[in-house]
Amino acid sequence: MGSLPGEWGAVGVSLTNDGNISDYILPSITGLPQDWEVYFAHTTGVSINDQTGILLAPGETKTIEVKIKPDENATTGFEQMNFVGTSSQYSTVNTTLPVQFQVLPDREPFIVQPTVRPACPPGYTCPFEVEIRNIGDATDVFDLTLDSMALPNGWSVQFAWTQATSILVRPDTPVTVGLSMTVPVGATPDTVATFSLQSQSQNNSAKSHSLPIDIAASMISEAEVGMTFAQGDKDWLIDAGETKEVTFTIWNNASRQDIFSMEVLHDSSQTWVIEQPMRPDAVINPGATTTFTAKITAPATGQAGDKAPIITPQITSERSGMTIAGEAFDEIRVRTISDLSIELIETPMKLRPGTSNKVLVEITNNGNGPVEAMISAQDLPSAWTTWFTLNGENQTGSIALSAPYDLENNATVEFWILVPSEEAASEIHTIALVVDSAQGLEDLNPNDNAVTFDTITASVKIPSLVGSSSSQSATVGDTVSINSTLTNIGNAADDSIIVIATVSSSPPIPDLIAFFSTGLSSTSKAVDEATTLMLLPNQSTVLTVDLILPDDMLINTRIVVSFQVIAGLNAEMQPYELQHDALILVDQQRRIEAALSAPTTIIQPTGVGLPLFVNITSTSSQTEDVTLSAALPEQWQLVCNGVLLEQDGQNLSFSAGHVTPQLMDVPCTLHRLGGPLEGKITFSITNEDQTQSWQDGQVYMFSERTADGASLTTEVVAGGVAVFLGFVLLMVLLLRNRSPEEEMFNEEKEEPEHFVEQGTATMQGPPTTAGPPVSREPDPILNEQDGPPLPAEGLPSGWTQEQWTHYGQQYLDRTEGQA
Repeated sequence: MGSLPGEWGAVGVSLTNDGNISDYILPSITGLPQDWEVYFAHTTGVSINDQTGILLAPGETKTIEVKIKPDENATTGFEQMNFVGTSSQYSTVNTTLPVQFQVLPDREPFIVQPTVRPACPPGYTCPFEVEIRNIGDATDVFDLTLDSMALPNGWSVQFAWTQATSILVRPDTPVTVGLSMTVPVGATPDTVATFSLQSQSQNNSAKSHSLPIDIAASMISEAEVGMTFAQGDKDWLIDAGETKEVTFTIWNNASRQDIFSMEVLHDSSQTWVIEQPMRPDAVINPGATTTFTAKITAPATGQAGDKAPIITPQITSERSGMTIAGEAFDEIRVRTISDLSIELIETPMKLRPGTSNKVLVEITNNGNGPVEAMISAQDLPSAWTTWFTLNGENQTGSIALSAPYDLENNATVEFWILVPSEEAASEIHTIALVVDSAQGLEDLNPNDNAVTFDTITASVKIPSLVGSSSSQSATVGDTVSINSTLTNIGNAADDSIIVIATVSSSPPIPDLIAFFSTGLSSTSKAVDEATTLMLLPNQSTVLTVDLILPDDMLINTRIVVSFQVIAGLNAEMQPYELQHDALILVDQQRRIEAALSAPTTIIQPTGVGLPLFVNITSTSSQTEDVTLSAALPEQWQLVCNGVLLEQDGQNLSFSAGHVTPQLMDVPCTLHRLGGPLEGKITFSITNEDQTQSWQDGQVYMFSERTADGASLTTEVVAGGVAVFLGFVLLMVLLLRNRSPEEEMFNEEKEEPEHFVEQGTATMQGPPTTAGPPVSREPDPILNEQDGPPLPAEGLPSGWTQEQWTHYGQQYLDRTEGQA
């Protein structure tokens, strides 16, 4: 329990007689603060005499109240004291109970009279404020009410539309209450009216405060405040720590004199300093003007582009209470101050021509804002190339640096200088690197914007080996050349260049012939042997390997030609080792072979065709178009493939045969119309591009015709009869060996034709020869067992048994060789 200071509070105490006789208990309080009051009462409210006490029978319990009143100035909080109950008969018999009493905090509203009487022009509604305080010790909610009964007719006061009528007010934290007043149009200026504002505590309704507040009717002010054109047309850039003055003009447009107080409103700023006008209130006659000035000071740490707080000029009429504001002003900016510096970290002792040389520098922005920095080298030879990298990446254009306060205002830059390889050795150069603002800002301290260092060009020997990276195609049996260009791109002569050329193939080529030449000597050198050369600065030579490919090599063989060069010295003083590999793919083959039928000693009668054939085989990797031609004695003719072979020959075509050889047997028949009886025929085969040719010849003989020229000679007739009889005998033997079933299904038998009348011979398949001159005794009869054994698939297509007998062995030999 507790109470407010100066007010009564109660604490309940329960008393019990644990003895066996009745007794009076005398109550008392110990530890009671000074100036506090106390008394004891029954729960019914009847006071207890502390001299007589309370009668308690044995085992009886009674509850009493200890009434305590704190001093008016008592401190809020708890107070500790003791309740003592003492036996009236036996003073040694007593009981003590600790008691805690709370001094409750007070809550008391207080309305502060406005220091300036609220005023409003007639016909206007004007806002004003009243301050409410809590002069108690505890936070409380105060209810607000207005009493406008004393206001003249037409006058009114009301709470602002955003103002609540119950407000929470903490001790020592005043609250401003928004009100508005309306003055009628006909009110006389300077007329005063009164209303009352009351504030009452919700926790203690006895605590309230009411205050009469005067309000007045004022004059109507007509004025403006702002800048003239001349006042606004200025350079509003400001340096860090600098002060700028901003001047405004007041125009009094009313018909009577007015008095104005002036100020500039601005956002809160902890770094910028805004100084209010120092002049006294301005008394301005009708139609007159006056000026006032505010000062704005930029912070010493101001950064480029920082904006000053927005300021708004404002005037208040002392006569009307009207407040007039001008246009906001926000043109002041902190000027960018460029202060770049560059520092050398690492420089090369020598500049190596033909290579990139690194210069390590650090650039720093000491200005007051972010900046774009440009690095350049001055007075370098025009043939030199420069660039720079940042964080390992090539940088083009400017380098962005933050303001110092962002901690990214420096950068370590790798500046690269590429000196041409032809630059003379031991030349002294002074290199100057400069850093500038990309925006063209003038630097605050130009003395640290450039660094210089001296260096010399080193003597370098750098080889370069360049060759084609694509593979080269080649043809079996052809000659191939592989080239690579070796250049000394350094600036000094190199007399210890070692060059080695090697050749390897898959599969290996035992009889491959290779020659190596350097272009500096007319003699060829062997491969796999080291050759020493000397090259002057920028001198080049062509390394060449010539290969002669054998005719019997396999198609699709891969040949690798390697050039190895050991020359020059790098930055670690180790020789450069260069290698260039060239691939040759032997994927082409041009090969055409031919053979004539076996030579014959038969003397053919004039008028009877002499059969022969030409065997042609193509194993080329492409289509081959060839021309078959023959040189004949006068008045002799040759018919091939049923067509007379003219002087310009006969065209034949072969598909690619590098996988499967392409074979062609050309049947021909030789005729003598006149001229010599014996002559040599020369056959030749040539492809279109004259890269493949073949030529061979044989001697053939004819005999003269019979005297009448109309019938065959006796020998020819005898020979023909013998052949016919042999054929009849062969058919008899075959018929004897046939079964009846075979005779039923083979009623017809086509007889092979050998010669036609008047000596004209026809042939199917490879041609047959007429055989030797017929003697008077008949030749032995041929049977199926004569000649070589037949292939498993039987006679070749278009062949007769007689042809197989004479030419079968040659066919088998040729076929076996081609396979």
